[in-house]
Amino acid sequence: MFFNRTNKSQNKQPCTRCSILRLYFSAIFLLVIIYVLFGEKVSYLSFVNKITGVYIVFGFGGIVLLYRVIEWYFFLKEPRKSD
Repeated sequence: MFFNRTNKSQNKQPCTRCSILRLYFSAIFLLVIIYVLFGEKVSYLSFVNKITGVYIVFGFGGIVLLYRVIEWYFFLKEPRKSD
């Protein structure tokens, strides 16, 4: 349900950007709820800050970019036709 939201009247899939934002905000909300409920018991989550988030996002983005380039080069690229 969370990933596959559709508009029943138009039969359209949601945009990818909306799904990613929904996941991001849900993860942030979950971290806040965990902190409020457990307080000092989750001190091992103290490494979660802006810098760590940037490293995680850029690292994940780099891995996806590398995967996409390799996928394009080996599987999707049309071979050159020599005359």
